[in-house]
Amino acid sequence: MVFPDRLETYLTTHLALRVKAETGDGWAEQSVWEPVHGAARNVEPLPDGRARFDIENRTHASILARFIAIYGHVPNPTIDPQRDSFDRSSFDLGPGIVGIGSNRPLSPSRTDLVVPPEETRTFETVYAPFAYPNGADAEDCLGDERTGTIALVHGSDLNASYDFTYRLEGKPAALEGLTASVCDDGDTGERGEQS
Repeated sequence: MVFPDRLETYLTTHLALRVKAETGDGWAEQSVWEPVHGAARNVEPLPDGRARFDIENRTHASILARFIAIYGHVPNPTIDPQRDSFDRSSFDLGPGIVGIGSNRPLSPSRTDLVVPPEETRTFETVYAPFAYPNGADAEDCLGDERTGTIALVHGSDLNASYDFTYRLEGKPAALEGLTASVCDDGDTGERGEQS
């Protein structure tokens, strides 16, 4: 069970289902736990510095995306949720993402954050990991291959991270109304590759 408006899942309080049954040979006990696992794939820089990516649900249960972090060798990194100093109890940044297309949220319940079993949904960040907060220069936009990391923090507080490669090329261009700038190649960006 997932609660998008509270960024919680049933697994936050019940990590396993214990089954105890009497058989002809005595009592048998079994723990059943469906590990919730979503993979973040196909990271793509957008022209405004935000990111587009897919979340693939690899289980038979729905998953809830509590937060997406993009860090590593990116111009505007988020926190790294796998660091020891990451305190989930004080974590109040919100999910940082929004569904796109038919998965765009229509109500405050944020049903877009739930990825149904064995499905893949596309999202965009509401922050800009590929924008340079203090401005970009020509060297930043040469199109060199770089490696970043994307981490999916599930509603159950589990997280998984994946490396991706990307390129930023074009000319430095200021983002309207902000001090940040991006590399403007006149296109929608290059689709990232997973490693």
